[in-house]
Amino acid sequence: METPLLAAALIVKNEEKFLPDCLASLNALRPLLSEICIYDTGSTDRTIEIAEAAGARVERGYWDQDFSRARNAAIAMCHAKWVLIIDADERIVADRDRLEISLKDSLRLNMTGADTLVIQIRNMVSAIRMDSQWPSNRVMRHGRIRYDGRLHEQMTLIPERLRRDVLISDEIVYLKHFGYAGDSVGTQKGERNITVSSLEVDAARDRRDNRQLATALLNRGRSYLLAGDQKSALRDFKEGRGMVKEKNIDRWLGEELAETLIGLGEVEEASLIVGSLRSEGSDLQLCDWFEAQVEWKRGRHERVADLLAKIDNPRGTAQMTLPLAEVIELRFLNAVVLQKSEEAIACGVRLMASYGRGLGHGLLLLALWGNRPLGQLAQLLYEADRGFLRGVAEEMMQYPPQGVEVARSLVAIAQAAGAELSVKAISHQSGASFGLKSLATE
Repeated sequence: METPLLAAALIVKNEEKFLPDCLASLNALRPLLSEICIYDTGSTDRTIEIAEAAGARVERGYWDQDFSRARNAAIAMCHAKWVLIIDADERIVADRDRLEISLKDSLRLNMTGADTLVIQIRNMVSAIRMDSQWPSNRVMRHGRIRYDGRLHEQMTLIPERLRRDVLISDEIVYLKHFGYAGDSVGTQKGERNITVSSLEVDAARDRRDNRQLATALLNRGRSYLLAGDQKSALRDFKEGRGMVKEKNIDRWLGEELAETLIGLGEVEEASLIVGSLRSEGSDLQLCDWFEAQVEWKRGRHERVADLLAKIDNPRGTAQMTLPLAEVIELRFLNAVVLQKSEEAIACGVRLMASYGRGLGHGLLLLALWGNRPLGQLAQLLYEADRGFLRGVAEEMMQYPPQGVEVARSLVAIAQAAGAELSVKAISHQSGASFGLKSLATE
């Protein structure tokens, strides 16, 4: 009997909130996907019941503060040529037929085939809004890879050699990640990760292994940020910075350090770090973004405008694409300060309608628009929409009479185009409200 082409491996604990949607996305890949293998590390909710009802095979395991051990146990359950590594808070989106072709082609690459497939992870802050994205080795050849490291586990080849990776287009497959969409969820994960990464820090200190210690400090610092503790994160990033000559690790520490210093308002020290990052080879657009934030805090708005004009795809050393919406929001606010109303309007429209990020800026956008026809503003918002029209309309409903007119115009434009839009907002000042059919934005 021929070995199946693809299986999925998960480690879970108390994931009844996220797991159903994850499993539904996996089951949509059948029959290409032959099995879903889940290693449970001690769930006390309905996780196991949900998994088994969806057709997954579950092993009741244990948790010992080691993600790699659990991940390897889940992979060992699988019987397929390729194993998809996915978490409960992720959803796979794929063109099944094209994915099957890619899997088969990658088996034949350079005679012996690829070791891993790299796909994009889209970090979602709502059902439809992406915050950032980054590439990740998430599909691996069974039997060729094991994981090492307690936290942010790393792939190691068996036996060790130069790994062969293949990048798969996001037109074929990508993952949506929802795990940090809620502050409380992110805080809980951060606190859990602090415990695990602290064990890595202690072990690296005992071994006097500076490379592992720098990586462990990076991981723990990021965990502190996730838990909302910037000062502890700053301490770890500072200690790790300069500890090793390995450029990727040290640059990543520097980038995290710069961002944390900016968040804490330590702009002079942040500026020095950004200067070092430029000379070390960090992405120039990322350095421009850091410098723009520093100059904004210094009140040098013309310099901010010059820097932001050059940024369209800032990337960190880990190849994470930073949220462009943050850049656009700062451009919007900076243009307002500089009284560049046309640029501010363009950024405000894009921010609200294209990213859903600027909800809360509706009143400012109306003020910038002034006495011009409000139907024209509605048309601009409609043309820039990427799934956020309902939120924009409900935002505008809070600001009568101009905002209500914009909202009504949006509804009329949507209806004329054959779309269905609902506006549930009620203006507390005027009591105005109106209801229409629901708009599906997914």
